Amino acid sequence: MHSAIGPMNSGLLTPRHWPGAANLQSWHAFWLGKTYSTTLYAEGTTPPGVTVSGTIPENFGLRIEITTGGSRGTAVFRWSSDNGTSWTSSVTTAASVALGSSGVNADFAAGTYATDNVYQLKITSWADQGGASNTFAQASLMKAPIPRVLTAGRMGLGFDGTQQLMQCTTGLANTLLSGNDTAHMILGAVHFDSVAADQTMFSFCNGAVDTSLYDIFPIASTSKWRFNKRGTTGSLVMTEGGTPTTGIHVFRINNAGTTVALKVDGSTISLSSSGALDANSLTVNTLTLAATFIAGAEANRGALTWLELLTYNANPSSAIGDDIENRLLRRYGFI
Repeated sequence: MHSAIGPMNSGLLTPRHWPGAANLQSWHAFWLGKTYSTTLYAEGTTPPGVTVSGTIPENFGLRIEITTGGSRGTAVFRWSSDNGTSWTSSVTTAASVALGSSGVNADFAAGTYATDNVYQLKITSWADQGGASNTFAQASLMKAPIPRVLTAGRMGLGFDGTQQLMQCTTGLANTLLSGNDTAHMILGAVHFDSVAADQTMFSFCNGAVDTSLYDIFPIASTSKWRFNKRGTTGSLVMTEGGTPTTGIHVFRINNAGTTVALKVDGSTISLSSSGALDANSLTVNTLTLAATFIAGAEANRGALTWLELLTYNANPSSAIGDDIENRLLRRYGFI
């Protein structure tokens, strides 16, 4: 089994040093490139603002809840660094409060706090470590993911399955899917909080206007993994099989026009098709994490946590593809 965080452990180095690096288009990893909002996302009755200062450490899923209402200096709160699994309680609000030995201060604005006021740290961007500046971003704190702390010391970008998503609009999607016959490989590691409903891992689309052309998710109605790929008129190549479960899964997609291969946790998922795939004449300009688009509307949001995403602008040889996949399987404890 692999040890806790493991960004550089077991001699794995990074994908920029692995076989196939010449075709590496992007690499996003949970331990690198995150930008946190210094303003915490606030919910509840007219919540005064709370900001954070200091250096935010790794594995810090900050959540603050007001437990006794009142003005600043009277109101009392509790805080958690692991998204609410464990708490430090009975802390009095002030202009600046040190959160234990974390190195982070919570800075409370003057105002009246209510017992339904809840504050969460949010991630507003996830920078590409592959060298091509393909950054995922979310300007809305409501829609931004949280830093979610998982077991074994891992953390990732946590999406709630109701309103949170992140998008990359810097050209990555167009490079990978300028046409449906564009060869590419995508690999990733995702933790699923639930498989009780359709949970989109990621999707390609033309902004938020058109139905997604490419998405992957566990589908609840059949309890199978499903991969959809559409052309302009909606013709579909679909992969469906396996049995989704909660927890971490490593997936790999090899795309070569009408030939699509999907592997989950090292096992091949069988391919079925609902018809020949037609050409794609749309400008594919957006890659979305944790949501898809149906007729221009956000749908099938994922209650999941992204840990790592790699994209390649060509299909490598089978041996190189297997080598890259095995490195991820080893990183996340499958081999």
